[in-house]
Amino acid sequence: AQQFRPQWRDPARLAQLVDAIIDLANDGLDPRDYHVEVLGHYYSAPYQLVRQEVDVRISAHTVELLLRGKRVASHRRSPLKGPHTTLPEHMPQAHRQYAEWTPQRIVAWADWLNCR
Repeated sequence: AQQFRPQWRDPARLAQLVDAIIDLANDGLDPRDYHVEVLGHYYSAPYQLVRQEVDVRISAHTVELLLRGKRVASHRRSPLKGPHTTLPEHMPQAHRQYAEWTPQRIVAWADWLNCR
């Protein structure tokens, strides 16, 4: 028996579209959860859109978040399960400040607070 295999001109353009809510815990309780889970990986969206329903366009190389047909985020697709991909511009200012801290800065801060 001959197996049918579709012939696509550009496989990179194939995409799957799914619905999601921007809320990592998916509980609507924590306004800091501005990620969407896609195939076990977590991708950020602009924090102002928490609790909004978006369409997620998944292709071989990208993950795009669409709000009412308008792209609000685009990420390189990750094969990793569990980690987060977060763009700094998606973070509230307070998160952005702490995300820039190095381990050395955190240790120095703990020393300053006499926490060690």
